[in-house]
Amino acid sequence: DVTGGWYDAGDYGKYIVNGGITVWTLLDLVERAQMRGAVASTVLLRAGALNIPATGSGLPDFVDELLWELDFFERMQRADGMVYHMVNGPDWSPWGYPHEDPQQRWVYGVGTAATSNFAAVMARAHRVFVGLPGQAERAGRYLTAAQAAWAAAKSNPAVFPNVWELAYRNQTLEDERFWAAAELYLVTFATEYRDVIAGQDLRQPLWWCSWGDTACLGTHSLATDADSRNEFATAAKLAVTEAADGLVQNMSGGGFRIPLLVGDYVWGSNGMVLNFALTLARAHDLTGDARYSTALFDVLAYLLGRNALSKSFVSGYGSNPLHNPHHRVFSYQHSSYSDLHQDDLMPTVPPGFVSGGPDPKLEDDYMKAAFPAGAAYPQLAYRDHIDAFSANEVTINWNAPLVWMA
Repeated sequence: DVTGGWYDAGDYGKYIVNGGITVWTLLDLVERAQMRGAVASTVLLRAGALNIPATGSGLPDFVDELLWELDFFERMQRADGMVYHMVNGPDWSPWGYPHEDPQQRWVYGVGTAATSNFAAVMARAHRVFVGLPGQAERAGRYLTAAQAAWAAAKSNPAVFPNVWELAYRNQTLEDERFWAAAELYLVTFATEYRDVIAGQDLRQPLWWCSWGDTACLGTHSLATDADSRNEFATAAKLAVTEAADGLVQNMSGGGFRIPLLVGDYVWGSNGMVLNFALTLARAHDLTGDARYSTALFDVLAYLLGRNALSKSFVSGYGSNPLHNPHHRVFSYQHSSYSDLHQDDLMPTVPPGFVSGGPDPKLEDDYMKAAFPAGAAYPQLAYRDHIDAFSANEVTINWNAPLVWMA
């Protein structure tokens, strides 16, 4: 039973490794609201505050939505503690709704990256749910699952599932191990986890934060946890503020005041800049320094249209918003090419989705054709077209930090 869980992007795959950074980001937002009190938590921690179908759990709507993914995570853990990498078909799904996909869905093999990722997420979920009324049993279950996953990954330190490259095939494992150690340490303060953290330079992971580079998430958690037993808090806070200072410095050298350097315009560059924004926001939370909040608003301005294309990369916002993301359901542009009756066309994208953004590597056929001589200016390497999947796909791990910022 691998029902539930979030479809990852413009397709119908469900992945632990990309789901992990996504649900962690949203759990972090809930815990931040818990720490900041009633004013900040009005929407996140009040039942019925969001337009999400009611479950009758009595939990806030936002938390109910997280349970949709966390329940799926629990189903993906094997009895020995190892965790399956993903659920998907043998190929990318055709255009249309998920229930119309004719492919058989498979559960792909267990892997060390997915298992450590799972351990980190469930430990963080434990800390959040301990603070919610009536959730003690669930929180305890999450911690047990996290510890079982840690032990399984320790016994199987280099298991790589057989998945294709675009299915989040992760070849580096130390970042997930550190992240899991940090999250479990902040629950148990056990020596086993402490020793893993002590061997890590906390300043290193803050620049790159993505599904494939997750050590930064552990540093963020260490920086924000106020428990007096957290002996890494000072070093982690310094790592966050030093990284934020570097981002502010990078922003001062560009006309659009964003922290992306030329080499940072990769597949999902908007996700990259949003995770940079998370570091800026964290630094502001820790210090109150207005430089960081000013820089954060500059990043949001870039995403909403203050860029070389005068393009809002967020659907439904700005004078020139995202219209045609690479997405199986919100595929009106693709269905309009066909002979379908108007009533049978697929829907347009609703407000609130952020696209991957400029990618001068031109990693799909549409983008290659759009730039036959190559992309001389990275910020211009974008097209709002459904077939431009390397620049215009949407994914849960890019949308999660946008939710955090909003």
